[in-house]
Amino acid sequence: MIAQSFTPYSKAVDGSRSSDYVLICKSFRTIFGVYESSQGIGTGGSFWDGAGLVSGELPGGVNDFGLSLNADGKLSAGTGNPGTTIAPSSSGFNDGMPHVVAFKRTRSNGELELFVDGTPEGTAISGITRLHSPPTLTIGGDTAQANFLTGDITEVKLFDGPLTADDVSAVEGELACKYGIGPAVPARAPTDFSAAPGDHQATLTWSQVVEATSYIVNWSSTPGGPFMKIASGLTTTSFTAPHAIPGQANYYKVAAFNSCGIGIESTVAEALVPMQDLRIRAEGGNLTLSWPDWATTWGLDCSGSLELDSWSPVPTDPVANEGMLEVTEPIAPGKKFFRLSSPQP
Repeated sequence: MIAQSFTPYSKAVDGSRSSDYVLICKSFRTIFGVYESSQGIGTGGSFWDGAGLVSGELPGGVNDFGLSLNADGKLSAGTGNPGTTIAPSSSGFNDGMPHVVAFKRTRSNGELELFVDGTPEGTAISGITRLHSPPTLTIGGDTAQANFLTGDITEVKLFDGPLTADDVSAVEGELACKYGIGPAVPARAPTDFSAAPGDHQATLTWSQVVEATSYIVNWSSTPGGPFMKIASGLTTTSFTAPHAIPGQANYYKVAAFNSCGIGIESTVAEALVPMQDLRIRAEGGNLTLSWPDWATTWGLDCSGSLELDSWSPVPTDPVANEGMLEVTEPIAPGKKFFRLSSPQP
């Protein structure tokens, strides 16, 4: 699921010029908008009768859609072919105050839903065809009817995947918090959080939190913490955490971040990062030393003693062989010690 966010738009529009609107991508299943206006157009009950907030309206009976505000301060949302509009919302939403409006369509059953400031304002059942007719959407106007909004559109978000009722409420809450319309509500905790161990690292994955703008990852050497932040500003739902300690479990948490601040942390995910296993065999006057090929950051050292400062890298490059990295050295008189070492990547 992809959220296209046009933020901040922050464009005051005066309802008179075509330059007062913006053309944007059209793919959506849920549209969120933050606007304020003391205007509106007409008193009709169809989505194409009012001043366009986010509009894909086209003339005729085509597969289009739109969201508009009329002169009574009522919001209308609907789709075309067949033309279906949710019964207009309650009035007063042209009071010059900021409002968060959400228009959701469930294509599988044709259900349309309208929410204003977190409150359900109505539903309708439309067709289930793909709404592909408008090549673009218009912010702040309905170009087909020349119905342009006077007011301010601060932000528009479009989601091209299905949202649950909780998702819609969470995005509405985040927008309300961001623009001072409602209280701060922490982002929900990421779910399905897991950690897969690797060489000095762990690959972390989690499920999308739709109200998140980024994610923060924390690490600890113990399950109860304390945890320290190792990454922030992440915009995808995966992260390869470096500097994991080999030979022990490493513990991670992830939290969503948005305009309300840091959200609720996930459950703890554990990654038991493996320690390399050095093997030795003697054959035909040679020593073959081998270790697993996942340990790509490790190198082979040798020494004539066990003194800390006596180690030096073996100059022979390892070769890959059936899942192992191998170095072959001739057997020489005297003692020789070998070890694998690796700096933190």
